[in-house]
Amino acid sequence: MDVVQRLDDDTIAAVVSGLLAQHPEATVAAIGFDGRLCELPADFPLGDRTAVGGLSYLDLVRPGDRPAVLAAFANARSAGAARVPVRFVDRPEQPIVVHFVDTRLRYGVLVGIAVEAEPVDSEHGGPVASLLRPRLATMEKDELGTILDLDDAAVRMLGWSRAESVGRRGLDYVHPDDHERAIDSWLWMASTTGGSSRWRGRYRRADGSDIWIETTNVNRLDDPAHPHVASELVDVSDEMKALDALRANEQFLRRITEALPVGVAEVAAGGAVTYANEKINRLFAGPVTSYDELWAGIEPDDRAAFAAAVATARSVDDGADVEVRLTTRAVDGPVTAAITMRASVDDGLLLCVTDVTERARLRRELEVIATFDELTGCHNRASAMRHLISSIAADHDRALCTAVVFVDLDHFKSVNDRFGHAVGDGLLRAVSGRLASCARLDKDIVGRIGGDEFLLVFPGLRGPDDLPGLLARVRSTLLGEAEIDGRWLSLSASIGGAVSSPPMTAEELVARADAAMYVEKRRHHARLAVRRTG
Repeated sequence: MDVVQRLDDDTIAAVVSGLLAQHPEATVAAIGFDGRLCELPADFPLGDRTAVGGLSYLDLVRPGDRPAVLAAFANARSAGAARVPVRFVDRPEQPIVVHFVDTRLRYGVLVGIAVEAEPVDSEHGGPVASLLRPRLATMEKDELGTILDLDDAAVRMLGWSRAESVGRRGLDYVHPDDHERAIDSWLWMASTTGGSSRWRGRYRRADGSDIWIETTNVNRLDDPAHPHVASELVDVSDEMKALDALRANEQFLRRITEALPVGVAEVAAGGAVTYANEKINRLFAGPVTSYDELWAGIEPDDRAAFAAAVATARSVDDGADVEVRLTTRAVDGPVTAAITMRASVDDGLLLCVTDVTERARLRRELEVIATFDELTGCHNRASAMRHLISSIAADHDRALCTAVVFVDLDHFKSVNDRFGHAVGDGLLRAVSGRLASCARLDKDIVGRIGGDEFLLVFPGLRGPDDLPGLLARVRSTLLGEAEIDGRWLSLSASIGGAVSSPPMTAEELVARADAAMYVEKRRHHARLAVRRTG
């Protein structure tokens, strides 16, 4: 079933006239707003068609189709028109399409116009299919987006035969200008088992025309019996045309927002919320009637960022975006929301609020993976180098310098060879813990840049004279033994350091520290010492 957006009275009258002219065999019914059948008004252009009587329109259709009829009836009341495929009780083998049109302003009733759904007259649909082009279709795809199967509605919607479609990429049908959005949506859906994503774009039909489709992809690749991605295609061409033509119509926009999967609110200059859709009320756990209630619904630590975004949105044409945590709490924790703000008329504010809790969680996990070494918890090489580059630049501006200390464990290969990698991993964790104790909180970092190589970054030093003290501190921290899996291993490491000076780069600074470390390593003759606990 699909819905036409709210139309004005003259357009609705034209829709009725067009349907009657197109389908002279149509059966027509007048439906009161209580759902009961009633008499058509005398001025309705019925012509020679049959008018249906009885108690209720639901009596005419099969029980299994009644929920869809009720939904279409409700959509017609709110949006102006809707259509739904059904089968009548007295003609169970004949597909029927019922068009519900709200003609209350013109005729005082809602009209149901039932037409027989004629079969497709060629493998590509032909003229009959173009008149009865379905608005809802489904496809099944594999993990790469290749079409595995599609229903007859998809064949008629796009005009490509089943043989032409199966085995092709779904992306082949998408307009080139919309490829990026289609791919982004697909990747988002594929990133989570059972995940889904929705996007809108243009599809190329077999006759060369474009059609606007809203595609919802659901990840069912973990289904052991039938792994696939389920794609639902909804023809939204009429809606897109209406959006282009009626974007400034406040009533139309408010109806649209109620159907959106995001929260939408309008805040007047005085702080009153003049409109809030049901989604935003659910996100904020109750009716939102004022700016103060929006403010109270945001975690205190995020309110400063929200206030700054509000100020920006009211001062620039492009508005502002901000991500905050809401005080609404589910079983699994707080809700993270992305809020897009735009200034409205009379110094008001428009807000669009999207629940991005899962996306934020995934982003945080990726940030941790991209920043820290999983084994030791130290910064990884890329993160340590980024920190070093920024430290050198900041210290240069303040006439200070950055020191690095390069640490390479001695005899680490022997530990792995004699006792196994589990003991070697334990030794690396012990060393990283000791090195972390050398770092100033919120200033210095410890990075693991190789198998048994560590790099310490010390920004904000006064000059090269501070380096010897740093080296001594690191060396003394590593002195002694570490108990690993019931064994006491003597720690031994080669250490080298260097201090930045313009125009030295981060890579040059690390190379100097590495060279200094190797000078010390050549002087080392320590042997691996091991004793068991007890």
